[in-house]
Amino acid sequence: MQRWTVSICTGRSNLLSIIRGRKPILMTAVTLFFSASIVCATAVNMKMLIIGRAFQGTAAGGLIQLVNITISDLFSMRSEMLHPLTPNLVLTSYRSRSLYLGLVEFVWAVAGGGGPVVGGAFTELVSWRWNFWINLPICGTTFLLLLVFLDVHNPRTGAIEGLKAIDWFGILCVLSFVLMLLLGLNFGGAIFPWNSPTVICLIVFGCFMSVLFIFSEKKLARYPLMPLALFRERSNVGSLVVAFCQGMVGESPLHRSTLSLLQSTARFSSAGSTTFHCEVIQSVRACGCWTLT
Repeated sequence: MQRWTVSICTGRSNLLSIIRGRKPILMTAVTLFFSASIVCATAVNMKMLIIGRAFQGTAAGGLIQLVNITISDLFSMRSEMLHPLTPNLVLTSYRSRSLYLGLVEFVWAVAGGGGPVVGGAFTELVSWRWNFWINLPICGTTFLLLLVFLDVHNPRTGAIEGLKAIDWFGILCVLSFVLMLLLGLNFGGAIFPWNSPTVICLIVFGCFMSVLFIFSEKKLARYPLMPLALFRERSNVGSLVVAFCQGMVGESPLHRSTLSLLQSTARFSSAGSTTFHCEVIQSVRACGCWTLT
């Protein structure tokens, strides 16, 4: 559920940040993640836990994208340091944006490597609820740091103008596309047969909504959610293909299924099974960090 909401909400936060500013939306996402962690930590049944995880995914979808967008706003692709006495003489030239994006990937590598082990230890030695309680001091510290130190442009768009600028039909189309396609692929072969009307309708109408979304972005939207001009440059297309492949490898459900398999067949502990999972996460994130820097 969290992965679904991350996929759906990634992109909506960018549009909101253009209208209301990066800082307010980023702080709102941190607050929502804080609140959702409390819901998960105090869950009394599976339904409450799923709802909390869904809101965590909603917040994470904003955080993942807005961090990269804010770094891109603050730092240029290449910065130059001029000689104090000779303005035309360039002393150094370095890639500030890629440096900070590389640091973000480094944080991902550390968190992906240490997080599963710490989470497994909490589950084995204390309680699984501490996997959510530990988010609270991190979110609180992050909120204060953003409030005090983040200085980024705020467009201060009016509420009416902002609502008019949102591509509502495009949002509806992409939400319908993602939800119906994911539900169809999830139901097929598990809850319903692949040839059942439910699965076929979900997949077919989900694909139809993707076509409708492209038409909306090209013909209807004043400020499109996904400007199609992005796909005119080969470098953009190549970057998107790489990101797609990285998502298939790095975020594959097979990784999480491996944890259950190790616990059920090899009788690994929670901490022990996550150690194997860390190797995959560390290799993916370390490669991303090295590539960016």
